[in-house]
Amino acid sequence: MTTDKKDIEKISQKYVNICRELNMDKETEQKSWRTFQEVIKTNNLEGESSHWLCCALYAACRDSFTPTVGSAGSVIKGNCVSLTKLLRSCQISISEFLTKIRKWIEFTKLSQSFINQIERLERSFGISCVLYHKYNETFQKMFILPENDKKTKKSKPGTISSSMLYEFCWCLFLSAKSEDPNHTLDIVTSFHLLLCGMDLIYLCILREKRTELINGNFAETIKSKFADVEKEFRVLHELCQMHDAQYIEAKDIKMYSFKTIIEKFLKNKILQGTDKNFLDILTMQNFEYNYKSINNSYEQYVLSIGEIDERILLNNINVKQSNTDIDFEKSIKSLIPCTPLTRRHHLPNKETSEPIFNATQNVKKLKALGDRHFSIEFLKYLNQAGICTTKIEERISVMCNTFCEKYPSKYEDLNKFNLAKNIYYNLLEKITRAELRNKPTLKLQILLDNEILHTTLIACCVEIVIAAYNSDVKFPWILKCFDIQAFNFYKIIEIVVTRHEDILTRSLIIHLNTIEEKCLDYLSWKGVSPLWVHIKQLNGSIPPWSNVDNRINVHSVNLENVNNRQVILSPINSAYECFNQVATGSDCARRDLFNVGKAAAAEVTKTNEKIQHNTQNKLQQQEDTPKKGINSVKLFLRKFYKLAYMRIHELCKELDLQDDIILNQIWTIFEYSIVNKTELMRDRHLDQLIMCAIYVFIKVKEVSGKTFTDIMKYYRNQPQAASNIYREVLIKPAIEKPNGEKEPAFYNDIISFYNAVYVPMMQSYVLGFGENTQRGVNLLLSPHPPEKMMSPRKLTANHHLYIKTLEKANISQSPVKYTFNIYKSPAKELEKINQHIKAGRRNLPFDNDEVLIKKRRNENTYVTKKIQDFIKERQADDKN
Repeated sequence: MTTDKKDIEKISQKYVNICRELNMDKETEQKSWRTFQEVIKTNNLEGESSHWLCCALYAACRDSFTPTVGSAGSVIKGNCVSLTKLLRSCQISISEFLTKIRKWIEFTKLSQSFINQIERLERSFGISCVLYHKYNETFQKMFILPENDKKTKKSKPGTISSSMLYEFCWCLFLSAKSEDPNHTLDIVTSFHLLLCGMDLIYLCILREKRTELINGNFAETIKSKFADVEKEFRVLHELCQMHDAQYIEAKDIKMYSFKTIIEKFLKNKILQGTDKNFLDILTMQNFEYNYKSINNSYEQYVLSIGEIDERILLNNINVKQSNTDIDFEKSIKSLIPCTPLTRRHHLPNKETSEPIFNATQNVKKLKALGDRHFSIEFLKYLNQAGICTTKIEERISVMCNTFCEKYPSKYEDLNKFNLAKNIYYNLLEKITRAELRNKPTLKLQILLDNEILHTTLIACCVEIVIAAYNSDVKFPWILKCFDIQAFNFYKIIEIVVTRHEDILTRSLIIHLNTIEEKCLDYLSWKGVSPLWVHIKQLNGSIPPWSNVDNRINVHSVNLENVNNRQVILSPINSAYECFNQVATGSDCARRDLFNVGKAAAAEVTKTNEKIQHNTQNKLQQQEDTPKKGINSVKLFLRKFYKLAYMRIHELCKELDLQDDIILNQIWTIFEYSIVNKTELMRDRHLDQLIMCAIYVFIKVKEVSGKTFTDIMKYYRNQPQAASNIYREVLIKPAIEKPNGEKEPAFYNDIISFYNAVYVPMMQSYVLGFGENTQRGVNLLLSPHPPEKMMSPRKLTANHHLYIKTLEKANISQSPVKYTFNIYKSPAKELEKINQHIKAGRRNLPFDNDEVLIKKRRNENTYVTKKIQDFIKERQADDKN
């Protein structure tokens, strides 16, 4: 967009016309225009000017306040301008607006509260789009909806047409969920609330005997299938079965939440009716009033919060794009989490990308555990080991109270925690059994007396439940809720993912993997993290990858043996290793905690012996506490370095810098920044240092055609990428002045960080990589973590079947290729493939087998001869 004077005048006139059409107040109009003028001076606004004007107006509208009728000084945030009308006036689609407003936020550096509001708006509308798909599909199964009914007008007051019924039912749902904003952002609860509304409407139509509106097939299904289900809930039961939803949960929502909402509507005269079961809201006397009133009530709500009027979805009865240009595909994808780079080999097969199905299946699978406690066998084992289960129960009770106090939705808090508690009992038993299988001599009390293990496991289970419901309460909320450090929380993730034994679905595993990455890449590096305490114990620096890698030293092993052994991956950390880093030779690890009598007898010592060993014990404890810190840091760095290398490798591949030597040099620069300039990571993000390491290599090596813009462009393709990572980088930390005042931290974009902070700290080292420096010739490159995870991947959930990628040398290509499409290809094509496979030989091509066999025999003969000659030479040397 140009800043030419004539163009500005045209834009100004267009802006005035938009404001007049919206009846915009003068203050908001002037404020918005000033902001727009400031932005176009420093930024290139591509596309239609009216689209950017829309963003400026919306931001200004949400920053104003409107007085309301009531107590003195009562106001609501916003100026009650309809967002839907604003979009229409500026001729911009919803999807385009959401894209543009994110860029506008970056240009104008709007507050975090505004960013949260946009995220909420996008998520809320995305959920509604997904729910509308289900609503449209379900309504047509329950009722008759003639194609031309939408175009006809009602002939008499109070008459219910199928199109009006369609609109009323959707609007009733929108109004109901607006009563509790948390319903808006919890997809499972929202879906059950929608089914409750459809259940009520169906029963009301039955009461009015409007059978011409009812789909006969649905009515017959209820009569024939649900004689054993209580009459009041049989429609809801069928709706839940239709979508594989949770009937018990839907029933609870109907009884305790939906019923309360409808009672409130009746009390506030939003709805009219006297029947105790609300079955008269569609009578001739009440329907016309209720139809208008529920629409007016919802419209007032939308204007007060500045969100999208979701009634526009009704224009898309066949879920097609209309003049509102709703991007349904984009809305659905926004609810599907990106798969992180790490631990993809642990993911089960993909079921579906349908958000409601995924969410309901997540909840269904977790609830299938039932009301859990430790098994009788496990309780006996705990008692024998001296574990106090009362202490475990007390901890759960305290955390339950904390969660219920802080969770936004008071109706659902206890239900969600109880479900998490059942998962905790199940997982703790599975984890303990797995530990004992791997290490039968494990001192169980040392592990199960660890406070952090239990606290993080309970918190992890709560996070699993919140994620299963697809709730808007997002990580790291759970850490704040229970006051848990990310440096401790990451340890439990891998243990849960590898020990859950088919409790978790694919989407939940993806969620946990994403959380682990967040703990590793920035949360554990915050200034208040205990990681910095451990680093201080290590004299302010941390070990490189070569010092934390626990694989076999490949340089000291014969190459042929290495190829035959699984040295690519380090073993999975055990719970004992993660949560008890004290050396096993210490007193607390040596005690025989399974023999309670023996332990008690050992504690009976003479007073003089205690005094004599008092000093030694203190010294031993101090020695154990650095050992613990060092091991804790090593475990953390092992994962951190693997994650870092994986991201570097992916980004370099996109930038066409995947040559092994180049990759090693970039890795060496990055590792140097972590090991020798560790303060660069304080309150910053791993990806910021990765991008800087790549760019400084490009500058030093004078690589042409690569810019920082290219790096950020390809970085945005990574699943964890977010614009704030390169837009808001810490430049100067907060400083407390001698007079007690605190100078706030200063943030800017990543290029400013690179120039002002990164280069001054790294310049003397990275110059050694230059092409024209003598030092660069003899520069020692650092070893890096493995590129790929080679452990077998579980193929199915119900069977112990695993698959592993073969080495390239073992894969033989067939010159004959067959393709079979399951839904299109004829059966004879499959027969051809089967015949061809039967005729082949294992690990050999289908054709020219004899030639290959002869060639391999010759190769083997040659190798054997060389070995024999070598042995003869050695024997001759020994004789001499």
